[in-house]
Parts: sequence; C-alpha cells; structure tokens
Amino acid sequence: MFNRSWIRKLFARPSRTIRKAPAGCRPGVEALEDRTVPSVAFTRIDQDPVPSSPGIQDLQLGWSSSDIATADFNADGKLDLAVPTFEFSSIYGFGGLAIFYGYGDGTFSDETAFPTFAGPLAMPFSLAVADFNNDGKPDVVVGDWYYEDSTVFINDGVNSQFRNPHQVDGIADLVAAADIDGDGKADLVTADYYGGDTVFVRRGNGDGTFGAAASYSVGYATNFLTTADLNGDGRADVLVAGAGSGKVSVLLGQADGSLAAPVSSTVGAGPKSIAVADFNGDSKSDLAVANSTDNTVSVLLGNGNGTFQSGVTQAVGADPESVAVTDFNGDGKADLVAANFADNTVSVFLGRGNGTFQAGPTVQTEIEPFDLVIADWLVDGRPDVAVLQSNNNASQVRILAGHGAGYFTPGNVYDIARPVDMDHDGDGYYDPPIVNADFNGDGKPDLAAVNSARNAISVRLGVGDGTLADAIEVAYPSGVAPISMVAGDFDGDGKTDLITGNSGSLSWLRGKGDGTFHNPVDYLFPTSEFTYLPLDLAAGDINGDGHSDLVIRFTPFSGHFSRTSRFPGLGVLPGNGDGTFRQNDGVLAPFLYLSEVAGRRNTMGHVAVGDIDRDGRSDVIVGASVGANESLYVFRGRADGTLELTSQYAESQVSRHMTMADMNGDGWLDLAYTNQIHVDLRLNNQDGTFGVPIATNALTLGANFSFADMNGDGRLDLITRDYPPGVAVRLGRGNGTFETPSNDPVSVSVNFSWLGVGDFDRDGRIDVVAGNQLMLNRRPPVTLSSSSVLENQPIGTIVGTFHTDDPADPDNFFHYELVSGLGGWDNSEFTIDAAGNLRTAAVFDYVMESSYSIRVRCTDSVGVVTEKVFAISVIEQNQPPTGIGLSNSSVAENQPVGTVVGTLTTTDPDSGDSHTYTLVSGEGDADNASFIIDGNQLKTAAAFNLEAKSSYSIRVRSTDSGGLWTEKLFTVSVTNVNEAPTGIGLSNGTVAENQPSGTLVGTFTATDPDSGDSHTYTLVSGEGDADNASFIIDGNQLKTAAAFDFEAKSSYSIRVRSTDSGGLWTEKVFTVSVTNVNEAPILVVPAAQTVYEDVDLAIAGISVGDSEGDNLTVNLAASRGKLTLGTTAGLEVTGNGAGSVSLSGSIANLNAALATLVYRGNLNFSGNDTLNITVSDGNLSTSGSVALTIKSPAQQAADLRAQVTALQTTGVLSKVQVRKLLQFLEQKGNQRDDDRVFKFLRQVTKLRGEGILTQNHADALLGMGNILLLSMTRR
Repeated sequence: MFNRSWIRKLFARPSRTIRKAPAGCRPGVEALEDRTVPSVAFTRIDQDPVPSSPGIQDLQLGWSSSDIATADFNADGKLDLAVPTFEFSSIYGFGGLAIFYGYGDGTFSDETAFPTFAGPLAMPFSLAVADFNNDGKPDVVVGDWYYEDSTVFINDGVNSQFRNPHQVDGIADLVAAADIDGDGKADLVTADYYGGDTVFVRRGNGDGTFGAAASYSVGYATNFLTTADLNGDGRADVLVAGAGSGKVSVLLGQADGSLAAPVSSTVGAGPKSIAVADFNGDSKSDLAVANSTDNTVSVLLGNGNGTFQSGVTQAVGADPESVAVTDFNGDGKADLVAANFADNTVSVFLGRGNGTFQAGPTVQTEIEPFDLVIADWLVDGRPDVAVLQSNNNASQVRILAGHGAGYFTPGNVYDIARPVDMDHDGDGYYDPPIVNADFNGDGKPDLAAVNSARNAISVRLGVGDGTLADAIEVAYPSGVAPISMVAGDFDGDGKTDLITGNSGSLSWLRGKGDGTFHNPVDYLFPTSEFTYLPLDLAAGDINGDGHSDLVIRFTPFSGHFSRTSRFPGLGVLPGNGDGTFRQNDGVLAPFLYLSEVAGRRNTMGHVAVGDIDRDGRSDVIVGASVGANESLYVFRGRADGTLELTSQYAESQVSRHMTMADMNGDGWLDLAYTNQIHVDLRLNNQDGTFGVPIATNALTLGANFSFADMNGDGRLDLITRDYPPGVAVRLGRGNGTFETPSNDPVSVSVNFSWLGVGDFDRDGRIDVVAGNQLMLNRRPPVTLSSSSVLENQPIGTIVGTFHTDDPADPDNFFHYELVSGLGGWDNSEFTIDAAGNLRTAAVFDYVMESSYSIRVRCTDSVGVVTEKVFAISVIEQNQPPTGIGLSNSSVAENQPVGTVVGTLTTTDPDSGDSHTYTLVSGEGDADNASFIIDGNQLKTAAAFNLEAKSSYSIRVRSTDSGGLWTEKLFTVSVTNVNEAPTGIGLSNGTVAENQPSGTLVGTFTATDPDSGDSHTYTLVSGEGDADNASFIIDGNQLKTAAAFDFEAKSSYSIRVRSTDSGGLWTEKVFTVSVTNVNEAPILVVPAAQTVYEDVDLAIAGISVGDSEGDNLTVNLAASRGKLTLGTTAGLEVTGNGAGSVSLSGSIANLNAALATLVYRGNLNFSGNDTLNITVSDGNLSTSGSVALTIKSPAQQAADLRAQVTALQTTGVLSKVQVRKLLQFLEQKGNQRDDDRVFKFLRQVTKLRGEGILTQNHADALLGMGNILLLSMTRR
C-alpha cells in the first residue's frame, strides 16, 4: 500500500550502553564440521584491493550473539549461517535462532528468525547442527544460558523453515551434537557455562527427541564443549575446557552411549576454545586450544587413543576467544586462525606439518571478534572465514574472503544487534514507545517517542504533507530513562499531554498546545524490595467520571533481570482530572491485579483498553500466563476505579499485543490479539463477552498491529508486520474477516515492533508509521490509453493499456487487476495481462450491448492500491459472416434429381443481415457438380447410390449484403434404402455319391445392394425344383436329404429363395452334381457244394460285376482239386485246368467263362476243400469262397442207395425198379466202390433209355445229370 519514496526517517538511532558478559566468560563454539577445502593461490590483502560489496546489512538480531555455525539449511548447494541471539530482533521474542541464507558469493540474505521456547529473559547462547530426525536435512539445537535448557529446531525442508521447535529440559548452556554410541543417530551433549562441572549426554531417538540425560563430572567448571572422534573407533568423543582450571579434558564415547572417565591435559591459562586436526601428518587427532589469559594457542599432539602429549604454545593476539583449523594455503598442512577479542584482530598461523606454525597475516576487525567458522562461502575453492564480532553496541558477522595463501579481504558486515532501542521489559521485543497525537492543535497528526539512551523524549510535529518537522527534545534528569508513554488530556484543559513511564516513576508532561511541553512532573511508585518498571501505559476512563485514568503493565525490577524477578502485573491509577493520580503517602497507589504469582516462565502482554459493554466505563483486557494458565483476562471497569475480572479465555500462548475495534460494524468493540505469531479475532457477543477465536493468517513478527480504513470503503482493515518483514494490509470484509494481501509486505529498512496510523499528509487516506518510518498512503492516477473496441473482434483483442504516473518515484512499477465492487458489473467480459493491457474476454456485438463497465485496481511495487471504474464502448461495424450451417447433411439413395438435402443458414455478427449461397471451387469442392443451390436450399443434381458412393464433399460460400463472405466445407452423407437381393451364390455345387443324409453341399451367399443386410434361405417350388425333396437348407447351408448314387443319377435340380431382413427376395435354380466314387467289384458265389472223388462238378452260380463297368481280374484257387473253364473267349487266362486259375477281361466274358467252371477233386481224396475267389478292378477287390465236400466212391454208393430207397418210399420207384437198381450197388467180392457206382449209374441210364425210369427218375438218381458223364470220363 505504500511507496518507498515516501518513507521518511523519523528518529535517529543514538548510541547506548549494553551489558557485556562477565570478564573472562566466553561461550563455547559448537565445532567440528569438515572445514577442509581445495587450495588455490592467494593474493596478499595489501596488494589486493577490497572488492565492492553490498555493504552492511542491518539484520537487527539482538544485542548479543555468542556462537556461529554453518550448513546448507535450504538445500540449494550454498552454505548458510546460523547464529543464536538474544534480545533477538523485535520479531519473535526475546531469544531465538537466526539463519542467514548464503547466495554463494560471500553475501547472505537478511536473517530469518525462529523463536526459542525459553521465556521473557531467554538468552540463547550456543548452538549445534546435526540431523536429529534422520531425514537428511540439517537441524539445529540452541542452548539457553539464562534458563539452562535447550530448544531443538527441526528443518522441515519446506522453504527452509524450522517449525514446531520443542524444548529439552536440563542444563544446556553449552550444546554439541554427535553420534556418541555409533548407532547412526545424533545424540545431544550439554554442559553448564561456568556454573558446573558436569557433562550431560542424551541419546538420540532418531526422530528429534532424546532419552534421559546421563551425567559425567569433569572436576572443574566448564566453559567450552565440542566433540570429535579422537581414537578412531567411529564414535564421537567429548572435549571440554575449563578457563579457571587451565585444563582440557577428553571423555571417550562408549558403545553403550556412555562416556569414559575424563582424561585431562594441562594447557595455557584461560582455555576458551578447542579445535581438532592432524597437525603433524601422522593421521592422529591433535588439539589446538585458545588460551585467552596468556594470549597463546596450545598445540597438543595426539597419541591416537584419546590421550595427548604435552602442549607446545604459539603466541597469538590479545585474548584469543576462538580457534579454528583448515589448510589456507593449499600445502596439505593444517593451519590455524584465531579470533583475538582484545585487539580486534584475526590472526593466521601457517602449519609446518610437524605441529609447529609460522606467523601469517593478521586481519583487523571493526569490533571485537568472538567466534570463527570456516567454509567456502564464495564457492571459489578457497576457504573463507566468518567472524562473529561483538562489543557493547553491536554484534555482527564479518566475512573474510580467502585468497588461498592465508590472506583475506574483508567482506560484508551483517549486523546481528541493535546498538540502540532497548528492550525494556526483557521479553525480547524492541518497544519504541511512539505515540501519535495532535500536540499543537492544528489538526495534523504529530509523533512523540521516548529516547531511553538520552533520558529524553522527542516530538516531531506533522507538516501535513507527509513530512515531519525537526525533533523537539524534552530532556529528563540524569538517571530517569523513559521507557513507555501515553498521550491524553489528563488535566482537562483541552491540550494533549504526555505521561511517560520510567524506572520507579511516572512523569507528566503538560502540553502547552503548541507542540511543546512544560517540565516533567514526576510521581514515584512505592519502593520495596523491587522497583516498578512500567512497561506499557494506556489511558481510559475506568470509573466513568470523565477523567483520564492510567492502566499500567509493569514488572517488578531490582536493577537487572534475574532468575528471581517477580511476575509482571497489571495496575490501575484513577485520574483526578488535574494531572494527578491516586496516591498514598505521597506515592502512587495503583490497584494491582495478576501480580502475585512468581515463576520464571510467567509473562504478560500489552493491555487493551475500551468500553466493551457500552456502560460508559473503560474495560481492560490483557493476555497473561498465571501459573500454568495462559489466558485472555477480561476486566470490567467499576465506578470506584477498580477492575473486576469477569471473563477468562484460555489461549495456547500469551498474547503479546492486542487491540479493540469494531471489526464487523455492529457498534460493539471486538478483540484482536496475537496468538503466537499470528493475529486472532474474537467478536463481541454484544454483551461484553467474546465468541470463539477466529484465526487469521496475518503475521505480526513481534510488532503490534492496527485497524484503519485504508481504502475508503467504510470497513476497518488490518495493518500488521508480516513476512517477509514489512507492513501488510488486509482489507476488511466488514464481517470480522479479512482478505489475504495480493502482494508481499511493504519493505521497511529497520526492524520495528510499533505500528501507528494517521492521515499525515491530509489527503483523506490513512498513512502508517512503522517503527521510525512514515509510509504515506498515496494513490497515483490510473489511465487507459483507449476505452473503445470494435464489435466482433476475437477474444484477447487489446482495448487499451493502463498507465500510472508516479512523479515521486519514477522507477515505481504497477500491477493491474479487475476487482469486484461498484462499477465492476462487466469485469468478466475482460482480462488484464501482465503488461497492463486490457483485453476482451468475449466477442462483443454492438446491437446486443454497446457499453461495458469495469472496476480496476492498481497496486504499485510497495502495495499502494488505487481503484477506478472505466466505461468501455463498443463500436459498430459490418463484419463478415463467421459461419455457415446446413439443417440436414444426408440424403437417401435412389432419390430423384432435385431432392432437397437441407437449408443453409449463416452465423453473422451483424444480426439481421441477408445472405446468398453459392457452390465455389476450392478445397473440398470435389462433388460440387452433384448438387445445386436453390435460394438457401441445397438440392441433389443426381441420383445417389449408397453402394457406389456413401458421401460427397462440397464447398459453399455465404455472402452478406455488404459483399463480405465466408466459406465452409460440407460432407453430405447418402443414407441407405432397402433393396431386394440381386443374386444368390452357392459356394459348392457338387456332392460325392454314397454320402450319408445331411452331408453339407455348400454355403449360400446373397448379393444385395444393401451391404451388411442379413438373409434367410429356403427351397421353393417353381421352375427347376424337381429335386427339392432330395435336399434341406440349414441356415445358409445346403445339405443332402438322401444318399446319392452316381451310377443311378448324376445331377439334381433345386430352386432356392434368399429373403433379406426387409422381406425382399430373389430366387435361383441350382444344379447339384453327384461325383462318382470308385466302388469295389461285385462277387456272387453259390452255397457249399458236395462233390465225389475224381468226379467233375460243374460249379454254377459264380458271377462278377462292377458299377463302373470296368474290366476285372478274377483269381480262382482250390487246394484239393483242379479247376477248368469250359470257355475263355475274350479273356486273358492263366492256369486253366490247374488248381489256380486267373482270368481278366470284361464282365460279360468273365461271367460266360465262370458259368463253365468245373471242379474235379483229386483221386483218392475225400474230405473238405475250398474254392477261393477274388475279383479286382485294379484298385478295389472283393473276395469270396465256396466250401467243397469231397466224398469217396463208397460214400457215393451209400448216397445212391439212400436216394433209391427214398424214391421208393415216396412212390417214385417201384419195387421192381428198386430191385434192378440196388443189385448194382451190392458189394460183390472185391468189387471196387467206384465200379459199383459206375455200374449203377450205367444201369440208371439204361433204364431211362428203356423207359423203365422216366427222365425225372433218372435225374434224381444221376444228380446234376453229368455224374455219369464225369464218372465215365473218369474211367
């Protein structure tokens, strides 16, 4: 909200005296990190000019710092610095940790401050760096000298912040961190500073917490503590020094985390610091000890087991407070550097590599050097030295840039203390008592401030243009140092007076009405074992009598802050209306509250005074810790001038600052207060009680805060000190909540803890005083280069550029944004880019809207805000059409020429314009010839067939009435119309003969203009359906319904119909051919035959055949007889007349030959034989056989006898006939059987010839009619 050019210095910084640590007291350096760096050449300081630098950075950390360490805390690869401070900066509290982030060039950022958990008298004294929670980030532990405890800061790795610090109780003036037990977790080692002889070890848990302390006595008061692995066992050992004993001791770390008994070595007088290195190149740890009393450094060569040889002394400068080690000149030998407190020098001693040193360069420092740390902050490969230097007025870090030969160039100075502006109440905050009032009655705000160091107050009258007149100083008697102040009309004369709080008294400075004051009138507090120290003064009418009363926050004070100081309290002094206040026996007699509880951690914040219940009497609210309770205490004012405690609200931390204001506009005072480092709110319940806390993200960084209407909207805004340190304004919403600032806080060149507000330049806007700087709330004018825009322009068109002139600060820069509020109705239609250009966020149409209203906020580089409403005009102009539409983009196939496809329309910024449409050449015009445009109708110029072409591309132009046009490509799709199938296909039209019913013939497919249509198939009657019954259709498969014989029928005719999904169909006649399948030949054989020995038997009934009619080969074979074919015409025959005969030829010739087959059994053989027959067509063959029974002549004679007898029985033969026949069958002597048979057969033949036997009778006896012949032939 403020312009840097309007920051004015209000008060100079006079010097003051600061209490030093007791003579001989030197806090210990947490040492030992790896300080070895690469070596390069050096240039002597008297030959190398001092380089330019940014100069001194005033970090305002506190009035004493006693230790320093380095690490990369923010993981940017650049080393940073850590310093414990007390009277800490006015930011977080009385004591804490300050981090300087390195830039890698030997310069550092302003301090980032983190408070400890100590208390109002905290004195952070020493620190150590280690990874306490094993997350790979360096953490810090800070030891406190006053409270003798420590605070562990865990590096959260988020913007390098140390959040949620936690306290570790127990003696911890001096702290060190190392892995004592070798378990990979950092342990905490602590000791008392001059107050005891004990070392404490707390084993780390690896999560930032520690176990119980184990104690080890060293036998003398300690004043220095560090760790190192002195015996090479991988565990850290502990080293302590005792300035009063002239000794250093080693306590070796054990595997169980304990320490061995101390082993002491005598060194010089007043040992203050220990450094560990290998000084003689034997790979054993040696010691260098700075002896402040005899101005030497003792070098003790190590034995490698934690013990050391007698020391050799090296003279250094006066009062060496610290010693450190590295190789400054790159020769591989350890060198020394010592900080000599008494003569303001840093001296370098170059190592010879044998434990002795030669004097090197000496660098002069501005003030007393107190501690050293070595690292390569310039990142040039050469070791640099950071010197912590401190005197009565300041503490600083001086960077000495190494040149590689032990020589240094003095670099930047970083202040870490304020030489003036005392912290009067010992709570760690800078309390410059500055009041804002009109002291000369001219209606212009003036300022008054106390100057404790000069025992005076300074008044600067406002000129009314944002400047202040020279200071008017009011001196106090020697020894009366004002520390607090309040303004008001305490005597009722209408002129503004001042009352200051001093140690043990109050002073009334009666105003003359011209900006000057009468001499102070002093009022004493009662004296007892302590002195009243009024830390804070406020005025109000507690008893409602119309006179100003005083409310005092005080602390009992015994000349210095000690561990037995009483708890601060609250007092009320009713005013008498004449500049005097309630007294008793000539001394002030305040009513006291909250003052009887003692305890080192009890604190009280500033008081807030106001009428919270609207009863006409002022009430008081204060934040305090009373015993273990931290609360907001609400006191109601009574008519007798006393206070009544009516409410108490528990809080997590004492509220340092608070104020009352009507933050929600309901006419009741609400409460705002600090909760830790943020501002919390409690709204008045409209009865003097308050609601639940409302948290804000507003930081205060140790400063008070104010409420004022900074932007003139009638709502109170919140002004705080925020981070990065500066002034931040949060605009009020009028309901008790506030907006988050859009910019970083306005930077202020000094640390401050007081904020005041007023209209110092009388421009109607509230200005701010921050510490001793005035920040004017001025708003440069905002202009817009153009406030009109043509209609129909694309989104992002630049309307104009915002500009702001700031004559007071030509280098100022500005940020513009659209904000809600009066006149911001059309903000959403625009945007503002980073260059300040106003751009359109919509396409404007003059007919629809010709004017727009926007509200713009301009914020300058330091947060000054100006808001302004702008009217933006839209200029009408003919615009070309922007688009063409087609109501329908598809047409059915097979439609006639001239079919309407769709209607064309045009999108045109000029509403109501008329348009003509044409088909034009250009990209996408491939099918223009297939269409015509009739008015605004697109029509076909051809009949389309989807199956031939499914889409068409055309290019159409729309021309408006002014001749402007646009073109567009359209794709017209052809939609399908159901058409009948045009053909049927059968994947196969043949089937093999002799296949079973159901054999698949082929698969039907349909030809259909409608691609993708489905079809069913059926056998239907009609032409060509003769053989439909011989087939079936299964789905789209044609199958047989019978077994086919090629020889019987070789082709079949069927009629098939294919019907599509729409019921349309086509029919087709198919001829299915039967393919021939080669069949085995056919063989017919007769039944079993009986034949008589050596008698021909004509075997009838044998025949062969073949469906294909092929020539065949027949093989005949008998094993007990001969086979003879009567005819072999047309055949190829082998073996005729033998036991095996083969004949080949046509079927007819074969059957003719087989009909003449005669079998004759072998002579003298009777029994069984088999006639085997095989017929073959060359590929297939068929076999068969005829069983033959061969009977002997005796069996033949017996058979004939039986036949004759049977014929007689049946009446065929008469007895005479039988008698004539049987006589030949009778055995006569040796007559052979065949002879009997022969004679019998001959007789039968004879009787037939004689007519005695008929032909039938003879055939019955002769069998086949040739027996006689065969028999005869056989003879």
